Parts: sequence; structure tokens; C-alpha cells
Amino acid sequence: MRNLLLMVALVAHVGLTVSGDTRHPLELSVFGQVRAVQGTEKRGMALCLRDDKLYFGARGTLYVFDVTSPLEPRLLGQCAGLGPIRQLAVDAGYAYATTRETGLWIVNVKDPERPAVVSRFDTIELATGIDVCGGVAFVGQRQNGVEFVDVRDPRHPAHIRIEKTGESQSVCYRDGVCYSGDWGCGELTVIDAHDLTSVRTVRTIPLFGHGDGLDVCGDRLLIATGHHRHFMKENGRMRVASKPSQEGFGAGHGIELFDLTDPMDPKRLGRVDFDAYTTLGADWWTVRFGGDGRCAFCADSHNGLYAVDLTQMKIVGRKTFADGARKGDQPSSTVSSVAVGNGAVYAAVDGVGLAVVPCSVAVQKKMTERTVPKRIDFRQTYARPSEHFTVWMPSARGQVRGISAKGDVAYVACGQAGLSILRCDGGTYRERATVGMPFCGDVKVRGDRLYSAEGLEGLAVYDLTDPEKPREVERITKFKKSICCPQWVWAPTSSTYVVVSCRVGGYQLMDPSRGWSLVATSGGCPGWDRYYADEPLEGRWFAQSYANRGFAWIDCATMPAKVIVCPRNRAGMNDGCIAWRGNRLLRVCNGTFEYLKPGQLENADGTVWSGVPIVGGDARAGGQPAWDGGNRLALTRRISKDIRMVDVTDENRPVTLWTESVVGQPDTGLFHNGRLLVPAGYQGLLIEKR
Repeated sequence: MRNLLLMVALVAHVGLTVSGDTRHPLELSVFGQVRAVQGTEKRGMALCLRDDKLYFGARGTLYVFDVTSPLEPRLLGQCAGLGPIRQLAVDAGYAYATTRETGLWIVNVKDPERPAVVSRFDTIELATGIDVCGGVAFVGQRQNGVEFVDVRDPRHPAHIRIEKTGESQSVCYRDGVCYSGDWGCGELTVIDAHDLTSVRTVRTIPLFGHGDGLDVCGDRLLIATGHHRHFMKENGRMRVASKPSQEGFGAGHGIELFDLTDPMDPKRLGRVDFDAYTTLGADWWTVRFGGDGRCAFCADSHNGLYAVDLTQMKIVGRKTFADGARKGDQPSSTVSSVAVGNGAVYAAVDGVGLAVVPCSVAVQKKMTERTVPKRIDFRQTYARPSEHFTVWMPSARGQVRGISAKGDVAYVACGQAGLSILRCDGGTYRERATVGMPFCGDVKVRGDRLYSAEGLEGLAVYDLTDPEKPREVERITKFKKSICCPQWVWAPTSSTYVVVSCRVGGYQLMDPSRGWSLVATSGGCPGWDRYYADEPLEGRWFAQSYANRGFAWIDCATMPAKVIVCPRNRAGMNDGCIAWRGNRLLRVCNGTFEYLKPGQLENADGTVWSGVPIVGGDARAGGQPAWDGGNRLALTRRISKDIRMVDVTDENRPVTLWTESVVGQPDTGLFHNGRLLVPAGYQGLLIEKR
């Protein structure tokens, strides 16, 4: 009752909370018996229904079903080899799949029996939300916001611009307005996208849980929310009930209905609450209108599938899934996505795959024409004056992702603009050559070899006998299942091993001298899989930080190598590690520098490792470290877009020399000829001024 009173104090609250034993399904009248569709991957994730075709994404496979008979989907074709599909949109004969760390994939589905990958686009960050209209893809990318992509030529997608939001998880575009469901901040963001030369955020609206899936029908908008419920502090600031001891923990699940009479100014009409439940690792909430706008259907993660009568704002059905991946006290196996047909609701369920749920009130929504944004040909420029840097830009449009060097020559991975070769001549970096390729995500030099992570083309090895004319000598295209397209590479100079990552699913440590045999695999984490040390300690101990999950040593003294995880010592989402003075590891962790001995285990008393503050008590001071081997260390942070230079003459009293905010996404830097070079996405390569 107290929770309800707090909610009423915020807005008019209309709804019904289902109560009872959530360990068992609560069956209500509108849903029939579940039918599991056989012959697909079991980890269901994404659904999109267009006309009589149902598109289903599970792991890295896209399936196309004929649903002319809604309760009996018939598999027409499938396409494997994509990244782990998160959401789907279909427009004009092409399917658009967001895959978080591996970007946006475009699949030709004009022949549904032979779907085929057309291209993979290198999104700025973690591609999650997706909507497409008239040649523009709207891609929600976490804290970086919504990226606008020109997909008029699906073979050659092109970046238009990005609009920052709180934490975009899902997007929905209608007639010049883009709506974003923002997760951690719990907001609905309204973006004016009528003209792509003047995109702007119009307003943000607080929600009563973390924001995610959206849908629009006529002049109504629905948004799904999940744990945790937000409460209002006396000073007007929001707090989140994120611990079991806090009031409201696990609440916030539900849907909110808005009036769009003025599309730029949504007005909340009401809310329906679902069961309170929280478990980390499943944060997917998808809502869809029924075709007549009277009902809504919501995939609410571990709470299962709900049906809501919007005319009365009450729950009229719930379906949980006991089979598959349900664990412990979870009410249901995870339901991540939903699509509404005629007399059938389709659910993507972890451990089940595609489930068909007969539903007496389900009506498929008809597609309507939408107004296309103006000036799709616009391209945002990211040049700006800088106090500490000059900027080099590739001649073709692409993100500067990584950098390595040999002598006076620097090798720059420029994403979809390929590989550029620069020479430092008299203090000025000049482009000497380019190597065209569909994608270059990262490069590393070791001796006379250049290792290049080239996505779908695999890992390439080039001979550098002539440093300005790399000659390909080897290409590795077969990896274990966790690597679908290499995007980052490490080639430590003190080791013969090479490490690759596709930003998700962990790392593979390989030995080129033994036919690229696998030495070890280590797990990934939600985030970017970027936090691997540059060099091993004692030629034996590799190190990695799991963003928000802990730390790991990879001991290569024996084969197979041993992965030792230290889960209590969790760093921030931007924090990396680097080989350090005295055969130690410098680990950045929540605003501190920690100095670890090789193979150092967690403290026996259960406490976490201690460190020295980077700057007075600010846990936000961190990032990916780059060291000049002397007294300067740089920290770069992609999400907050800032660079910090630190004097480490006395490692126990680090001194910040300067900080600078940038407009690009600064990745791991490199000190070259005494100057800091920072890959910064579409802002180019930042070159420290002398």
C-alpha cells in the first residue's frame, strides 16, 4: 500500500498487480496451450511480424516462417553466421538485426527461402534497439544514444549522426519523431527527427522502471519497463531500489500508455503493473499493440508473457514457461520478445526457442505508411577545436578504432574505411597509403608482422618488410563459436601468442607458431570485451578485466592454460589494465590504480584489493590505460568521451595533468614518438600537440 501511495503522488496511477505464487504459471482465459516450434536454436531472442512472414532471431541465426496459418508456422528459410541477434526490424525486403557488440547486420529476405547477409555495419557502440523507415535505420546504442544510419543502399550503410540519450535500449520511429526507451535512467526520450540536419531531443519523461520496448498504434504509445521501480526523493531527484533491503526492490515491471495527440509531447494515460521480480542478466522487455489497439502484449523477461486490456487497463492473461532455461525461483524461462498475429501470440523464449500461444483476443496490426525523414544524405561532421590535440581523418568515412606503430610508421584501423598507413615526418603525420577492405577494427605490430582484425574477413597477417606496403601472408577465418567476426586483436611483443575478440563472447588466445592452435578461451561480459592487458607478466600471466563482473588471470605455464577468475574484484565498465613497472599489473578500478603481483589471488578475508585514488575520491576517474614507459599515463573513456593525462612519477600519488572532453568515442591510446595518439571514432585520430 505504501508503494502505491508513492506512485499516486507522482502521476495518476491506473493498474492491477498480479499477486500470488510466482513460481507457477498463472493461467487466465485469453491464452491457450503453448506450442513450441521445433527445428530452431533454443535461445530465442528477437521477433518481427510483417504481413504473413514471421522473422525470428536466436543466437546468430535468422529464421523466416510462413504464418498464413497463424498457429502453424512453417519454416521457409534461415541464415546463420550473424552476431548474437538482439532485436529485429524488417523493411522493403530487408531484415535489420542488431547484435550489440557486433553491430547492425542487414539480411536480404526478398526470397524468404534463401535469406542472405548483405552487409554488417560498424555501429558506434552496442547496437540494441532498431527501427527502419524509408532508408533510415534508427539504432539504439546504450549510453551513446540513437545512431541514424543511411540504409538506402543496404550493401553500403552509412553513418548519418548520433543523438545522445540516457541509455537507449529500444527505439520506435513515427512520422518525424523517434522515441527511445532508456534503461538505467528510466526515461522515455522524445527526439525530433523530421529533418536529419537538425535532430534534437525535445523532452525526456520519467518512467516507473527501467525503460525498454516501445510500440505505437494510431495516437497511442506503449512502453515496457522493468526492475527497478524509481521513487522520488524529497529534493526532486530520482533514486533506484537496487538492493533487496530497499523498498520497491524488484518492482517497476509493467507498461505505460501515452497519448500522442501531440507527438512531441506524450501525455501519460495510465500504467499497469506486473509482478515484482529481479534477477540480473535478463533485462529484456518488449511490448506490442494488438491490431485494434484494444489489447497489448508484453514480454516481461522472467515474469513471462502478459496480455493487457487497454480499455480497462487490466491484466487479462499471463503465460509463463516452465521448460527451457528457467532456474531456481524464476517464475518463467526468459521471454525476450513478442509478436502479435491473428489468434496467435509469438514469443521468443530462452531455452524453448519460438513459442506459439493461441490467444482469443490477438489481432495482427496492419502496417501503415510513415513519413520519411528529410535530408537522409546529411552527414554529421565531428571536427572541433581541441586544446591538446590535432586531428587526422581518413579520406573515406569510417570510425578510427585502433592504432599500432613500427618505427616512424603508424597503422590506423579505420573501421569501414579500411587500413591507413601514416608516417611521422618532422612531427607531422602524413598518410602514405591505404589498404581497402570491408572493415578493419584493430591492428597490432609485432616484429615484421601486422595483425589486423577484419571482421567477417577474419584475422589477417601482413608482412612489413616494406613498412608502407603491407603484404598479406596469412588469413585465419576459422575460430571457435564464440568468435563470429574478429574486431580486436592483441599481439604482445614479449610473447608468441595472439589474442582475438569480437567484442562479445570472450577472448581466444592462440599460438601462430603451432598452426594457430587454441591456447585458452576466457569468458566475456556485458560491455565491450576490450579490457585485456597489452603484455603478459613473467611471459606467463595474461590479465583481463570483466566489466562489472570481476577480474581474471590466464596462466599459460601449463597447457591448456588455466583461467583464474577473481569475481569479487569488480572494476567499472570503462576500466582496463596494463603491464606495469616492476613486473606488476596496473589495474584501473573505480577511480583507483591497483598494483597487482603476477597471479595475485583474491584476499582470503573476503575484502577487495585496495588501490590509490587517481583523483580525490572520484570513482568516475578511470578508463583504458596507455603508458609511455616513463612518467605519463593516459586514460580514455568511450562512454563519457573524455581523456585524462596523469603524472605517475610517484605511482602512489598520481597527479592529473589535464583532462579533455571530446566528441568522438576515445579508445585505447598509444604513445608514439613521445606523443599520445587516440583513436576516437568518427572524430578521427587525435594526435597530441607538442
